[in-house]
Amino acid sequence: DQQKLLSEALGFWERRGIPYVLGVSPLQLTMKGDLAQHIKFLNSLVKVGYVCMHGFDHRTSSTSDVADTKVWAQGGEFAKYSPGDLQKQWEKAHRILLQVHRYTIDHFIPPFNAISKDMASFLSSIGTRYIHTFDVALRRRRPGAEKHPPFGFPFGGPIEDYSVGKNTIFVVS
Repeated sequence: DQQKLLSEALGFWERRGIPYVLGVSPLQLTMKGDLAQHIKFLNSLVKVGYVCMHGFDHRTSSTSDVADTKVWAQGGEFAKYSPGDLQKQWEKAHRILLQVHRYTIDHFIPPFNAISKDMASFLSSIGTRYIHTFDVALRRRRPGAEKHPPFGFPFGGPIEDYSVGKNTIFVVS
């Protein structure tokens, strides 16, 4: 059912030739069904857009898909890993996504917009150019910005405090 819904949603962009970025949590593909079928589906669907990593498994705990919003404040999924473990998890996830023809490491979408400083630094070190987030992660938001629920503000820390290379930027929606 999810593949059918995704096909319908992305079909809008694909039929019009409009590029987009689709975040995929690669370790979820190994937990939910047949990995080869998921890869085949993505390769048949994504022709104009791009697939990027959307975290490793989209989980704040190792045993459940239920999000622990309290963990978001420490960096969400990435808070539980040391810098070395972040690299190992990324490499495992990257190997899976390399099978997707339109996969790019230029973009990264943190699950729930929560990212740790270690993960942001790691992504910058491997050449990721765009880390997507939203305005709740900003210390200084634009006047009149909508109030957001207080889910562990500010999602791993204000992004103004993150240290990333000059070629990596946060894309803020």
